[in-house]
Amino acid sequence: MADSNFNLEDILPLLISRQKQQAAEKASGDVAGLAGKTLAPNLYDLLTQPRPAPAQPIPNAAGKVPPQDGMDPRMAPALRDVGALAAGGAIGRVAAPLAGEAAGLAGRVAAPSLDSSGAMRAIGGMAGMAPPDTAQAARLSYEQKQQLEFQRRQAETQAAAEQSRIQGQTQAQIESDKTKAEAQRQLEAQKQTDLATALKKEREQPFREKYSNIANALPWAGVAASYALPALAGARGRSKLQSFVNDWQDAAKDASSKVLGKSKTAASLATNKLKDFEEKWPDMQARYKPGIGQTVAAAGIPVEGVALPTEYDALTQDPNSPSKPTLKDWADIAQSRGIAAGLGGFGAAKLGAASGSPVRPYTGGPGIIQTYNQRHPMTPKQLAIAQALKQLPPPR
Repeated sequence: MADSNFNLEDILPLLISRQKQQAAEKASGDVAGLAGKTLAPNLYDLLTQPRPAPAQPIPNAAGKVPPQDGMDPRMAPALRDVGALAAGGAIGRVAAPLAGEAAGLAGRVAAPSLDSSGAMRAIGGMAGMAPPDTAQAARLSYEQKQQLEFQRRQAETQAAAEQSRIQGQTQAQIESDKTKAEAQRQLEAQKQTDLATALKKEREQPFREKYSNIANALPWAGVAASYALPALAGARGRSKLQSFVNDWQDAAKDASSKVLGKSKTAASLATNKLKDFEEKWPDMQARYKPGIGQTVAAAGIPVEGVALPTEYDALTQDPNSPSKPTLKDWADIAQSRGIAAGLGGFGAAKLGAASGSPVRPYTGGPGIIQTYNQRHPMTPKQLAIAQALKQLPPPR
């Protein structure tokens, strides 16, 4: 827009000069037309109106059509006007070009029927045949002077008014363009400022305000996780224990059938396998039982749900941002909301760990072992070895 204003200011003098020239040409044409129509009406008609159609030729007494004169019938009156203009020297500067053009046009019109010398003789003769009325020429010359002076002044006034109007319109247009350009520039700058402000405000908005629904749901999601994780771990442990008990029952069935059989070796191997299940059960039960550490870890999930929005702001906000977490924010999490979330998570974890039906051990093993001991009692030597093994410390 700045380049457009600069070009308009540069061409302003050229526009004004062109308007002056057009106004002067218009005034000159108006004056010449008025002069021609008033002082030389026949000449004005010859120069401005088309030639009338020639009359139909009439045959002579001998029945022949005489040759037609190619000269415009308006030529003779026009030449008389030329003579009158030449006689009235007071308007020579205005009428002389008109008279000269008329003479040239007369020569061109007469040329089809006459040669050059004949045309000149015809023009000169007609001019001599129609001497000017000097009194009339002088009277018209005086009136024309007054009228021409009035027309000249009027043309100058109109040209000056037109120049002033054009200059005012051009300057007003330039000022209007400047105003529009400045308004557009300010509008664009304001748009950019508003956009930058909106982006900065959005970037500095805290997580709890920007995603309030998510921030409110995070602690409850943590409580649900505190319940679900121990429950899932307990279900997995119960599945392992149930598989162990199923194998334990299969070993008891095998030992029960072989104890009643005749083979002591087979009965002894089956009974020993059953004893092995009996001895491993306490360890298996302790291994897959949810511990206190798992419960405490699950209870901390809601606390993390409370602290996550503050942690997010601490990692993403600029150091000078008003949304950067302060010590007060961290203290609020540790002292109030964090404690409440932790207690809720601990209770949910305890419920999750206690969910599900416990796995019961197989209880028929001791009876099968007692039946085996009754059918196949140990010798004194075997009893001594068994007693010695019981006195040994357990393996580490």
